[in-house]
Amino acid sequence: KRKGKMKKRKSEPRQGEDGHDSLSKKTKKKRVKHDSDDAASLTDKKKKKNADPKPVNFPHQFILAPMVGASELAFRLLCRRYGAQLAYTPMMSAQKFASDEKYRNEEFQTCAQDRPLVCHFAA
Repeated sequence: KRKGKMKKRKSEPRQGEDGHDSLSKKTKKKRVKHDSDDAASLTDKKKKKNADPKPVNFPHQFILAPMVGASELAFRLLCRRYGAQLAYTPMMSAQKFASDEKYRNEEFQTCAQDRPLVCHFAA
């Protein structure tokens, strides 16, 4: 025989002949309470983590998003006239842009009034 205390095993749900578990109602309530406590503590942790988001200081309020076939220089300048503060170029191939001067001159058109400008590249 062993001396000392034996470790207590966690009891598994017992199933009766009809297939339903035969745990007492009291045990089931305890189990439900513990499960809900775990869920509540997780949501509390998430709330604490996201409770005080740091403000982002971004000076541009109106941004012209990149659009297929509509982000060329003329359209960007028109949008800037009506309040756009930041604009994107059409998507350009990074490889062609780096190696082909003709492609650069055709695809990347800008002027002094077209600032700030985000260049949109595809790898």
